[in-house]
Amino acid sequence: MKRALILHAMDQSSQGHWYPWLKTELEKRDYQVWVPNLPHTHNPDTREMTAFLVDNKDWDFSNNLIIGHSSGSVEVLYLLQALSVKVKTAVLVSSFDKAVPGMEEQHALVFQHPFDFKKIASSAEKLLFVHGDDDPWCPVAGAKHLADETGGELILVPGGKHFSTSLDPSYTRFPALLTILEQRDCL
Repeated sequence: MKRALILHAMDQSSQGHWYPWLKTELEKRDYQVWVPNLPHTHNPDTREMTAFLVDNKDWDFSNNLIIGHSSGSVEVLYLLQALSVKVKTAVLVSSFDKAVPGMEEQHALVFQHPFDFKKIASSAEKLLFVHGDDDPWCPVAGAKHLADETGGELILVPGGKHFSTSLDPSYTRFPALLTILEQRDCL
């Protein structure tokens, strides 16, 4: 069975932005999709989120498509470090490698331990970093750094901003992401 996990951004839920739309699109392609409401989304704690995900004994992470948005994308990195199985594809949308300027307090528990880039790279067959070329919150340099360290592919989307409804109300859907996944044979 094909499985996909979608991890939402800070101050969001499984019903925010483009997540419900993507869930439906993946289900049309015969995926079993899990879009959990992550704990404490105002002040995300990656250790708590990783434990929450890994402790869910009803979900098999092997051979998954895992997609994370913003702080959810950072959680994808920590999840990959914790897994003992290999996932098919990890997609990090609007990722960042350190606390976003002005949000240091909210991100205090996001980067509480270092990344093990070698383990992250070995835990996914493919790593894609999808980033707006004009993201006002998460600098492209952070996503480039993460892609370089993990051997992942950085994909810049012109005018994508942060792929969020708070900046562009049309991001209740994200067709460009589906196209990227199709073009790279990730579905």
